[in-house]
Amino acid sequence: MKIQQIIKNRLAETAAEHRIRDVRIGLGYTAVMLENRQTGLAGTPLRHVRSGCTVFEGMLPLKGRYASELLELITSDYPLETAIGVATANALANLPSPRQKEGDVLDLLTLSGIITGTKKP
Repeated sequence: MKIQQIIKNRLAETAAEHRIRDVRIGLGYTAVMLENRQTGLAGTPLRHVRSGCTVFEGMLPLKGRYASELLELITSDYPLETAIGVATANALANLPSPRQKEGDVLDLLTLSGIITGTKKP
């Protein structure tokens, strides 16, 4: 079984519970945001994208669909659809953790004491 199918199977139940809030296909990344604002990214495969104003002509509109519909795209043969599927999977897997901390990441880093000034010369 391919990794895409394993990911799809693992996230299928969660995907059925969420709707898509927004999808952005950019020059470097494709982003999918769920209605709860969990967001996932994937690289945009520019070499495989059609030129022109409308690079994605698939199942439009994407906004408002169930995440399970976009997760299906992870196994697509069309690279841009696959990127949307991967970004959807990443959004679904981006669950808050009880161990997760909030705030400025620089306040949380110690980098062996360099930032906090505790590193000895």
